[in-house]
Amino acid sequence: MKKLLLISVLLGSIILAGCNQKWLSESELFTKKQECAKLKNDIETDIEKARNGDARLDKIFFSPKQNSCLYTMTRSFMTDDSVNMEFYTLVDALSNEAIFSERWCIPEDYCKKSIDDATYSFILKVEEYESILKK
Repeated sequence: MKKLLLISVLLGSIILAGCNQKWLSESELFTKKQECAKLKNDIETDIEKARNGDARLDKIFFSPKQNSCLYTMTRSFMTDDSVNMEFYTLVDALSNEAIFSERWCIPEDYCKKSIDDATYSFILKVEEYESILKK
């Protein structure tokens, strides 16, 4: 009985999450993508100004889930104790809010997560925000 209830709650949550997203036509999506692309130079300038380690813009896209322009960036640096760290961050370009971040290190045991696990986790999160719903 508990399993059935749990499955029902999970399915209901998935359905409601899909209902909260705006369904976009091809032309609406194209317009949103163009608006986001216009932010690229400003974002690159902001990243360069922050210059906390070696940071770079990876991609910018419109997120139907967030109804905003999002971008991914990678920041690399070496710690004082010679640990190479790399952070992947998903950021809302309009609010400048970090939505999700993942990191990996060499040596891996310093971060408690392998490079592959961190990368895979980040890619899945970005895909979740990048998924496109159409009419």
